[in-house]
Formats: sequence, structure tokens, C-alpha cells
Amino acid sequence: MTSSEEIIEQLQALATDRPPVCFGTCPIAEKDFALYYGKGNDARQISLHTASDAELEHLATSTDKATFGMNNLDVLDESYRKAGKMELDAFSVKLDVERAGILDRVKNDLLDRKGFRKGVHCEMYKLNVYGQGCFFKAHKDTPRSDTMFGSLVIVFPTPHVGGALLLRHGGKEWTFDAAAQLAATPAPSVGYIASTATWSTR
Repeated sequence: MTSSEEIIEQLQALATDRPPVCFGTCPIAEKDFALYYGKGNDARQISLHTASDAELEHLATSTDKATFGMNNLDVLDESYRKAGKMELDAFSVKLDVERAGILDRVKNDLLDRKGFRKGVHCEMYKLNVYGQGCFFKAHKDTPRSDTMFGSLVIVFPTPHVGGALLLRHGGKEWTFDAAAQLAATPAPSVGYIASTATWSTR
């Protein structure tokens, strides 16, 4: 077994020994709500804190249909997952989760050994857009590399209701209602949730 494989196994064990989920809200600077998206000559910039309904509608209609991983394949099935997505070549965000302190919160809550916390980092994967009537049934995120042991989701404070994330592990459940928590947070903030458990949206 290589050194990196040993470290990943130890990280997974640490995540298993502690609650496999952490979530909350984190205030960020106004500039960090900026989203740039589009292709070719149709590039746009909006603020995910103050975007108008028309701007959010344009964003939603600019996405592709979201797939999900099953048996090493990307599957499109809107009876199981209905959402929009953008790949990394179609968008960019100003928010840096490490600079904002979100990654430190996640490492402190999920992993309690400082030696391992130093080696944990996150990588942008894609932008998901959930509009009215969208959902994702229970699933576990497909590992995207040999060193992936969990997922981090950032929720921007666009006006919405519903969409709570439900996580299950070892007979226990945790619910993160980002819409409710962000509405109750006075400072401009994002929601975040990190986990190694099974996810669903409702």
C-alpha cells in the first residue's frame, strides 16, 4: 500500500469516527458573490446575493441537464435527479472557500487530528442549479479521484424555499435547510455542508 493510500484510509476512518456531516453559514465579502458564466460572446456576470429574478432565470436556462454517476457511467434520468449543471469551462466564481474560512471549519468539524487537517483541500467540480420542482433522490457522491473522501456543497443566498439536504448514515439523519438558515443570517453569507454520508434533497 502506498503512503497516499494509507493517508486516505486514515482520513476515511477519522470521518467515520466522528459525525459524518457538518454544516452552517459563513459571512463573505460582497465581491465573493460574483458569478461569471457563459460561452463565446454570451458571457455574463451576476451577483448571487442580489441577482434579479430575470438574471436567475437566464442562469437556469443556460445550464445543461444534470446527470449522476452510476456504475462508472454518467446517467441522465429526470425521475431520479432533476436539476441544471454547468461544467468548469462555463463558469467561474470569486468565492475562495479556503480564504473565506469555510475549509477550516469543515476540517475542524470532520477531522480532529491536526496532522491530517493540514493535508485536506477541496477542488471545484461543477455548478448545480436547482429551480422550482427540482430534486435529487438519495445517493452517495461518486468519487472523482483516489484521494476524494467527502463532498462540500456551497449554497448561495438566492431567494428560494425548500431544497433542504437530508443526510443519512448509520441509522441517523441530519437535515440542513439552507434557505431557512440563510434567511435568519443578518450578514451576507453562504451556506455550506460537507459530508461523507448519503445525500438527498427535498
